[in-house]
Amino acid sequence: MLCISGLDPSGGAGLQADIETLAVLNARAVCALSACTIQDGGGLRAVVATDADILGEQIAMLTEGFTVDAVKVGMLPSAESVAVVGDALDALRDAAVVVDPVRRAAAGGVRDGVFGDAETLPLIRRRLVSRAEVATPNRDELRALVPEADDVPDAARTLVNEGCRRVLVTGASEDAQTKHHLLISKDAEKTLSCPKLPGEYYGGGCTLAAAIAAGLADGMSADDAVERAQQFTWSALATAENPNRGQRFPRRSR
Repeated sequence: MLCISGLDPSGGAGLQADIETLAVLNARAVCALSACTIQDGGGLRAVVATDADILGEQIAMLTEGFTVDAVKVGMLPSAESVAVVGDALDALRDAAVVVDPVRRAAAGGVRDGVFGDAETLPLIRRRLVSRAEVATPNRDELRALVPEADDVPDAARTLVNEGCRRVLVTGASEDAQTKHHLLISKDAEKTLSCPKLPGEYYGGGCTLAAAIAAGLADGMSADDAVERAQQFTWSALATAENPNRGQRFPRRSR
């Protein structure tokens, strides 16, 4: 599995979350670093983007040396980095792609924790999401990706019509007891529900997307991979720990 994302030094999110998740699910991670961050569960202080050419060289070396069964794309800090990753995915036609269109750090911080600029999200939509087997935006990310849509289902359908095979909208709706995720493909729409957990959590989206990609790399159908990943992520959040200030970290284990 090729993981492309940023470094979270606390290990709650980003590449370390991907690596932890994949190790538990018996997938080997090779990683291309898109950015260094200064953050933890309490907030984001700084983002230093990897030079786009260096990012491209990392990906080129890994894809030349390894057979890549699936790609998980997380935080990308600039339009230049999105273009580099898009070019790489164009060359990896046999690899299943999962795109987590991360827009902001869960705990906020610098610039309210927002990654990228005004050009980044439209390019993610055009170059990455349209190529994905599964995209995993939350409600806010989906609205930012498809600002012209009337509502959440309409926005997800727009992405499917543009080429994305499945859109899993995390936290599409919720009530006092249950959180509902919406999974939309060309031919089906269904709601995946799980008990609502108290408190705030950090790195859940990274865990979910990496777990989906691990299932696809292992030959699971996309629907089965999504359902297993949701169960895995809920369990990780239900047993979360709070090793420092701020939000709880998922406990990624069997």
